[in-house]
Amino acid sequence: MATEVKEELVLISKRRPPGDQWVLLSDPNHVYSSLTDTLEGYFQEVGQPCDFRLSPIKGEICYCINSSGDKTNTTKEV
Repeated sequence: MATEVKEELVLISKRRPPGDQWVLLSDPNHVYSSLTDTLEGYFQEVGQPCDFRLSPIKGEICYCINSSGDKTNTTKEV
């Protein structure tokens, strides 16, 4: 029997043109110079490992919460 895992996506970051610059919604005044720096910044903010989903066309990064996970941030849901 297959187990279905539902994911809840919470928007945490948006790309700021030009190039590979990102801002976390929790701190829109701090611009990160790369995607990896942005993910590290979010990890440092929440203090625990988590999964991410990228939407390159929309220029968004979402934090992924599975159906058994706990929400650890208070950003708006997508």
